[in-house]
Amino acid sequence: GEGRRELHREKPSVLRMVRALVWYALRVPPRELRLDLTLSNGQCFGWQRSPSDESTWIGVVGPRVVALRQTEEDCLFRCLGTARTAAPVRADDAEALVRAELSDLFQLDRFIAPMREEWSASDPRMQSVCAALSGMRILRQDPVECLFSFICSSNNNIGRITGMLQAIRRTYGERIPLSEPAVDGLRLSQDDFFAFPTAAALAAASETELRDLGLGYRAP
Repeated sequence: GEGRRELHREKPSVLRMVRALVWYALRVPPRELRLDLTLSNGQCFGWQRSPSDESTWIGVVGPRVVALRQTEEDCLFRCLGTARTAAPVRADDAEALVRAELSDLFQLDRFIAPMREEWSASDPRMQSVCAALSGMRILRQDPVECLFSFICSSNNNIGRITGMLQAIRRTYGERIPLSEPAVDGLRLSQDDFFAFPTAAALAAASETELRDLGLGYRAP
């Protein structure tokens, strides 16, 4: 009835709720990291962009669900949940740990602005490319996830690759519970985020199981 339709319209998504949480600065300017150019260029497939705030992204980094937000001066981050099997961390150390994991993922120990200037000076084509893609980075992804993403990408498109990898996570990976199931009284989904499965877990999967997940000829 009308009451059920009202409940359906009012049910929030995780992407709409992250703006109510506390954010920490990653301390990297847009010229060194642009989330839109880095997370949507086809090198990774596990990040969701907020439909209501295009500066906000949510994804899984190792055993953690992380929200990222691009600003005019920095990139902000927030940990939304941690897998139960992850090593315990003191609350005082959590921010530094997530910062270190993101720094490793985005290879923030390497400054790309000087390299971009050098490439631009040596080649006119690279000058145009660097100007258009300022802040784009190559991710240092988990090798297992990177390998299976590459396998799934064969003769495929980004939407279907994303769906296949999410099916793999949901079937063989560990669900990551959100540490903040409600923000300002609004519920967050507890069933959307999974760590990528281990190589051992994937090796134990049968060809039939993988075909049923949509991998097709990639299953063997």
